[in-house]
Order: sequence, then C-alpha cells, then structure tokens
Amino acid sequence: MECSGNWPEKPGLFPRALGTEEVAGGNSVYWTANAARPGTGGGGMTFPGGRSRGRKRGGEGMEDWRKGQEIVVMEGRIKVPYRWAAGEVGTRYLQALRDERKFLGTRCPGCGTVYHPPRRHCPDCVRECAEWVELGDRGTLLAYTVVHRHHPQLSPLPLPFGYGIVKLEGADTGFLHLLYEFGEGELEAGLPVEAVFAEEREGSVLDVRYFRPLREVG
Repeated sequence: MECSGNWPEKPGLFPRALGTEEVAGGNSVYWTANAARPGTGGGGMTFPGGRSRGRKRGGEGMEDWRKGQEIVVMEGRIKVPYRWAAGEVGTRYLQALRDERKFLGTRCPGCGTVYHPPRRHCPDCVRECAEWVELGDRGTLLAYTVVHRHHPQLSPLPLPFGYGIVKLEGADTGFLHLLYEFGEGELEAGLPVEAVFAEEREGSVLDVRYFRPLREVG
C-alpha cells in the first residue's frame, strides 16, 4: 500500500492497524493494513521522507501471476451449525405447537393486526403486542411453488412437494411452510389448507409436518 499524509514520528502514536519495523541502516519503516486506507491497492511500506515501496495503487505495473499458470480449483463445504434462545415470545409459540398442537399469534393494540408467527412489537406502530390470540389450524394458501426435482439434502418430503405462504384463520399475516398431499394442478392461490402435525413433536416449526388441501369430513 502507498501511504501518504503526515504520519506521527513515534511508533507509540500509531493506531493498532499501523506499526513500525527496523530495516538495514537503522531506518524505521511505517506499515499499515488495508483497512487503514480503504480503496488502495494492497500492502506496502512508507519510509521516512515519503519514499515508498510495495504495490502500486490499483495494482498498476504488477505482472499477473496467473499468466501461463494452471488454475487449480479446490472444492469444499463450510458448515456453521448454531443455536440460539427462542426468546419469551418464540418459546411460548413453540411450546403451544409442541404440547397443545395450537397456533398462537399476537395482536397490536394500535392497528389491531394479528401477527403469525407472533411478534413482540408491531413494526408499523412500534407498540408492544402483549395480547395473545389463538388461531385455527386451517388457513388460506396465498402463494406457492412446487418442487419436482429431488435433492438429498434439501428435500424434506418425497416428490412432489411444495412451499407455500399460508395465512391462518384469525391471522392477518402469512408464513412460509411445506405443502404436501396435493394432486397435479390442485394448488392455487386462495385454496383452503389445513395443518398436519407430527406425531412426535419437539418444539420446532417442523412440529407441523406440512399443510395440505382441506379435506372436508362428511
């Protein structure tokens, strides 16, 4: 990196991103990381008196090391598992799914919107949604997409299955979930759907296995 400006003479006055080192002849060399000068071309050094060496700004004058070289590509996968607390609102919601097979929402005292999944504060009124509302396990399909190609890691259900935005009875907002048990061409916006719960539930949104077209029991 090329450095410019009035740099302090004492190494102790440099910020953490900067430093000094001794070179032949006992002269001090000031150096800095890329973060110290955004937009410059890379690492470099500045000597007392303004002389500098290293990369030129923008990499000008440097040969492309890739010329005549075989570019070897390495494939890999980075997996970053993580866990976090669901919080007060999320915990109550997931416990109701697990223990009671019930959907809960929260109502804004200002605009009256019922949020599902529940929210602690209304994003429009910025007021606390302290009122809990029990919702139905049926709803309306607002939008959807159907998956016809299997992926060993991304296919939670046998083909064909779908993803859809479902607005539950009593809620004003929709949420994304899986769709299954539908025939070819059966899905459409406005279709009544119902939740199918898992037999073994552990406090997760996947305690609801999927939604399917409403089956009326005669």
